Amino acid sequence: MGWSFKAIERVVEKREMFENKKILTLGTLYPYVTEKEITLLKNIGINMDTNKIDFSRKFFCDFMNAECCHYLDVSDYQDSEVICNLNYPIPEHLKAQYDVIIDAGTLEHVSNMSSGLLNIFNLLKLDGILYFGNPCNNWIDHGFFQFSPTFFKDLCIDNNDLELIELFISDNKNYFDITKTDINGYFMSVIFASKNKFNVGGIIKKTGSNISLDLIQT
Repeated sequence: MGWSFKAIERVVEKREMFENKKILTLGTLYPYVTEKEITLLKNIGINMDTNKIDFSRKFFCDFMNAECCHYLDVSDYQDSEVICNLNYPIPEHLKAQYDVIIDAGTLEHVSNMSSGLLNIFNLLKLDGILYFGNPCNNWIDHGFFQFSPTFFKDLCIDNNDLELIELFISDNKNYFDITKTDINGYFMSVIFASKNKFNVGGIIKKTGSNISLDLIQT
């Protein structure tokens, strides 16, 4: 999975969320950046000379001072430590093991999306956070799903054990915070009329274990 320069920059701004934490990334995350952006990252101490597969481990552990950074995938072809298929319930020994889970583009590739999302929350410790970014608009034939911001907002409204900390719409260069914005308003209609590819992302905190995906929009 790829990270843009802006995505990395935003994670750095939230350093306190990752310090001394056990982190799990869904898939192997590595940067897609220009030569100019590589220079900017090096100037703040982020080493871009490492192997792509090792980038996230070194970024979170060496630069962000995390306790550890593991990868989850359906196979070990990219040196993932946690091997499982999110379409099916995860093993008991994996539950409540991580403080932070980062999904930078995995959930849309899981056909049993409800199972996948419940597995993600089961992997989290109490008070752990899901830091996510998934396709929202103009990603035709990328994965099985594109997500409406309403889905994540309503997910947290309908589950007392989930707290929506942040919600945004983004392309590679711009982030629009919509946590408190009317997502049915003119602002959102302009974004979705754009030809740009947009993602929906944010932060959800797990405050309890009673989580349901039985949502019906009424």
